[in-house]
Amino acid sequence: MCLQQRARHLETWLRELGRDRARDSITAAEIDEVLQRWLTTPTNQPPSAADHRKSPQPLDTRPPRYRGRPSAPTGLAPATVIKRRMALLSFFRTMNGKDGENPVRATKRPHPPKAEARGLDYTTIARILAAMPASDTKKRVDVLAYTGLPPGLLATVTRFDLDLSKKTVRVRPRRKGAGVAAATLPLTSEGLRAFRAFHRADLYGIYSVTAANRSFKRACAALELRGLTVYDLRHSFLTQMFLITKDTSTTARFGLHASLATTQRYVQAAMRQVDTEAAAAAGRVFAEGRKLSRKAVPIRQRRRAQ
Repeated sequence: MCLQQRARHLETWLRELGRDRARDSITAAEIDEVLQRWLTTPTNQPPSAADHRKSPQPLDTRPPRYRGRPSAPTGLAPATVIKRRMALLSFFRTMNGKDGENPVRATKRPHPPKAEARGLDYTTIARILAAMPASDTKKRVDVLAYTGLPPGLLATVTRFDLDLSKKTVRVRPRRKGAGVAAATLPLTSEGLRAFRAFHRADLYGIYSVTAANRSFKRACAALELRGLTVYDLRHSFLTQMFLITKDTSTTARFGLHASLATTQRYVQAAMRQVDTEAAAAAGRVFAEGRKLSRKAVPIRQRRRAQ
């Protein structure tokens, strides 16, 4: 969890628990109450101008539940609530010491989300890219599609990290989760093609991931594809890596994952195809066995068996 994200989560806790509270007055019971409310109470989009005209309530005094992006129908995602709990846990550990009073320890940790299949097939990805207008944004999305890099990490790649002759890209350490050391990854042929266009256009440095996501969604909408984001390209790339290698460790290295448990979320989309291929291969073995069993056993072998 990056420092900016942790600060945002702590700001949320300040709104919920009160800014003027003493640390030792906060109890595990009230923290648990907030966690459960986040998990079960859906949030809404900020009110529109039309909604504001219907209500005399000023926009700056709207209740907290109207702030931010909408949640799922049943409340915030467990992963989000887990991150907020971890931010508060870390805060008490920092302020009171590792062995000091920490009411968050006694609270119930939400169950982590189940693995979800979000991978797209590359025929569909090619159609989405074709529907995007030629632009620098499209070149960046093209790189994301064929390298599996996280959108934010692409902004850290410099011209010194990209080696087109060796067909590799060096990525910086990741702070997300348990953290991952810097690594040099080989590029696929399509990844190399996309990065060459990226290099020619000199697209190194910070860019707007939000704008890239918006352009990607517009292309998806033109193809009547809903509910997709640019981050699904990463899921798709890692799903394909698992389909090719059938190896979770290799997929984890391409995904820059510190834990194989994280990789499982990405390979879940590939499991059905892996199982289908396994059933087909087993069927061929079984069929060959049946053919061999139909051959007559030589008389000499029958007598020896008797």
